[in-house]
Amino acid sequence: MTTYYVKLNDTGTPLEVLLKNPDGTAHDLTPGQDVFLHIWLSDGTKLDPRVCTIEGDPTLGAIQYAWIAGDWAADQLVASPEEPLTPGVRDHRMEIEVLDGSVRTSFPNKGWDTLHVTEDIGQGS
Repeated sequence: MTTYYVKLNDTGTPLEVLLKNPDGTAHDLTPGQDVFLHIWLSDGTKLDPRVCTIEGDPTLGAIQYAWIAGDWAADQLVASPEEPLTPGVRDHRMEIEVLDGSVRTSFPNKGWDTLHVTEDIGQGS
């Protein structure tokens, strides 16, 4: 399982994930498959799925999710309250789901990845 990092309110750097089968090989994302990012917030709230794009050669299993401003709206992805000189941090569970017709495959297939959201000290300036 992997930890992915993002700063609160950032939309410039997409989330990039390489999907691996249990044997460690790249998952083939043959055209026609739908890919979604699922996020389970640390407070137990499950967000609506986000649509991902397949990047480059589909046989390499690379996907991407481009953050949008709405991801940072109230009750969406947030960092915890900040204490003086200590950045607020909140970890959320995440997984990628691939739908190929009626076949559903989740990554990672054991447990979850972590989405680590850090407070932006430049926010509002």
